[in-house]
Amino acid sequence: MKLESLHITIFSVLLCSSFFVSLIAISFSGYFSVVLFGSTENSRYVMLAVAAIPFAVTARFFSSILRGLKEVKKVAKASVYANFISLPVAILLTYLYETTGAIL
Repeated sequence: MKLESLHITIFSVLLCSSFFVSLIAISFSGYFSVVLFGSTENSRYVMLAVAAIPFAVTARFFSSILRGLKEVKKVAKASVYANFISLPVAILLTYLYETTGAIL
């Protein structure tokens, strides 16, 4: 029971802080775009990348919990499913936003 409470607390702190960092980064996306790309033309791509931070934090948290519980097969299975889902989404977004390269 104490471990569950600790997990909930850590998850809450991680999620809240990642949302906070994302909101700040989104509000400064024009500045980050100028620093990274030399113009504000790509600020929407910066916003999209920054908006993914809470999702990445959540995925990393649950992956860490499963690894700590020695559930490596579940982690591998979830990773495979996530990759199969993310590929069509990435292709669709690349087509919709007409990007010719990738933002890493």
